[in-house]
Amino acid sequence: MTPSSKTDGRTPYELWYRRIPSMTYMKVFGCSAYVHITEQYRDKLDARARLCMYLGTPDHKKGYRLMDINTHAIVYSRDVVFKEDEFPPLADLKLNPEHSPALQKDQRATIPGPTPATNTPAEPVPATAPTADPAPTMTPPADPDTPTAAIPHTLQSRREALNRDEIHYSFRTETKSDSSSPPASKRPRLTNDGEEVTLNSKEDQHEQEQRRQLLYTLLAIRYVTEPPTYRVAMKTAQAKQWRKAAKSEYKSLMENNTWVLVPRPTGRKILTSRWVFVVKYTGTGETDRFKARLVIKGFLQEHGIDYNEIFAPVIRMEVLRLLLTIAALLDLEIHQMDVKTAFLNGFLEEEIYMAQPEGFQIPGKEHLVCKLLKSLYGLKQAPRVWYKTLSAFLESLGFHKLIKDSCVFKRTVNGVTCYIAVYVDDLLIIAPTPALVDELKSALKKRFSMTDLGEVKYLLGWSIQRDRKNRTIFIHQHKYATKVLDRFSDYIPYPIATPTER
Repeated sequence: MTPSSKTDGRTPYELWYRRIPSMTYMKVFGCSAYVHITEQYRDKLDARARLCMYLGTPDHKKGYRLMDINTHAIVYSRDVVFKEDEFPPLADLKLNPEHSPALQKDQRATIPGPTPATNTPAEPVPATAPTADPAPTMTPPADPDTPTAAIPHTLQSRREALNRDEIHYSFRTETKSDSSSPPASKRPRLTNDGEEVTLNSKEDQHEQEQRRQLLYTLLAIRYVTEPPTYRVAMKTAQAKQWRKAAKSEYKSLMENNTWVLVPRPTGRKILTSRWVFVVKYTGTGETDRFKARLVIKGFLQEHGIDYNEIFAPVIRMEVLRLLLTIAALLDLEIHQMDVKTAFLNGFLEEEIYMAQPEGFQIPGKEHLVCKLLKSLYGLKQAPRVWYKTLSAFLESLGFHKLIKDSCVFKRTVNGVTCYIAVYVDDLLIIAPTPALVDELKSALKKRFSMTDLGEVKYLLGWSIQRDRKNRTIFIHQHKYATKVLDRFSDYIPYPIATPTER
């Protein structure tokens, strides 16, 4: 950002982008900022904004980075009103251990016990006044006029703030290190009677280092942020993975003959598309693979022209749980398969045109558009077309739909019964023997491009743990709950201790 005489007074940014950098988003650091509170997080008579402190702009998020004055939570928002000539009063910021003056090793401070209230106010004692007790006072040196009577409240505020920071383990807290700054005071140790506090001991330093290393580990395995657009994806740290996933999706579309390039027709609406990027996780929450999907903007379709009927059924959750229960009790095999680009397998009855996908325009043919031959994700009729295609194929294998749920297919041959449960492109195969499971998998792979996921472990947000010896199945949503907590961490306040814990 700094101009140089070698570049004729221009900044590197201006040389690279050929424009002067915008200063619109630059605000005075630490100024007052009022963040809008949306209707879903307030009642009718509640405040419409909350006071925060401006901390800058984030690297990979749109908006501003701010700190809530009351909760000390780091929040990100674009709906902010700044008062650059005003600054939040320091009195509103509770004392934080990271900003407290560091004490020497094994220094002790005695908290005076409660004293009976009197009508005569206590005379303030300066912090510099000599005392018989060699232990230093807890009064900050920056304010020599602070009375000793405020010491218990200060330590109690420190204790509450520290305990609150320990309990709150969301990822919005950022660890900062500065070699030039003095070491921060460590977590206090209080005796059972609450009379003494030991600060900055070796044990506390070791424990604090372990906590810091744990925080780094948690940040390293945190869920990857899914970019909203193709352009944003190409600017992230995972740009290579997203580009590879998009190429794989585009290759599947070409191999499937999803469309043909034709001149732009006159008088017809040309639909556009967008890339949707998703990170697939294992049942334990680890990153499995990066996935990209081309989705047409079906909300631009017109009824009677681009589509007619759109309904397609999915399996009911209670039916799926019942199937898993039956499989556990009868000790049946339960395997899972995923159909690659499932919606691309059905042929369209309507005539639909789409612009070439972003990032994959063919050089020299940018003026051409895609005439869809097969269904595509995002089309209103895509789920129905896929369901009809899959149903017809399963019926050709001897399966028939259950009356109670048309997404459960059953086949009985020579007294041997097997099931196939369908939830869009996720297939659950339930059969008595592994040989029969392999037979069904081979038949499906010959017709569709499939991914064999083996024995079911993670399905529709469920983590499935099976104990075949005891014939039980345990279903939980630990990963989903963790993801929800991470998603709403900016809106979850700090936990408050109960009176018994205090």
